[in-house]
Amino acid sequence: MTAQDKPTAPGMAQVLKEEAPQAPEQAVSLERYLSSIAKSLAILASQAPAPRYQRTLSELDSFDWRYIGARVIGKHGQAVSVVEWNGQRFYRRDSAEGDKKGKAVRFSRKTGSGETDWQTLVTFKDNGATD
Repeated sequence: MTAQDKPTAPGMAQVLKEEAPQAPEQAVSLERYLSSIAKSLAILASQAPAPRYQRTLSELDSFDWRYIGARVIGKHGQAVSVVEWNGQRFYRRDSAEGDKKGKAVRFSRKTGSGETDWQTLVTFKDNGATD
């Protein structure tokens, strides 16, 4: 097989169109159906609660966000300020100086209008800090 003959990776609907040319309307309908399923799955995934991972504060600067399925989408200087996980954005929040719970950095997002309507993706904190 030459490089020219090597098949590409077409979408499922394209494969069906090629395999069943007598029914192109069905292939288009299937393509729409598959697209609808993909959108529904994306919506369901985005509504999943954040996992509330716990890491040590010393891991923050070198943390590989791919490890938890997130990607960095914003930085302030060298520090990560915004990450995206499951289609949702999580913003960096540093604990206040002298916080009685200890130093911590959280990546969280607001989910409603109440004071407790937050989801935390990951918290980086000193070993002795409490949540």
